[in-house]
Amino acid sequence: MEAIKFGEGVDIHELLVKRRSGRAFDAQRPLSDEDVHALLEAARWAPSGGNAQPWRVLVLQEPERKR
Repeated sequence: MEAIKFGEGVDIHELLVKRRSGRAFDAQRPLSDEDVHALLEAARWAPSGGNAQPWRVLVLQEPERKR
């Protein structure tokens, strides 16, 4: 199968085949500020239909505010 390239030469087939689900998620493990910023930056670049960008994000880091 010929590789399908996307953007900066990324092989779409390789991305799909090598993707993994995160099943060991620990909601009690705190994230560093750097991790939170990296996740928000990645989300900011996520595509949306018609470039509508309908998402809203609320970051709660204080345990008493989380439900």
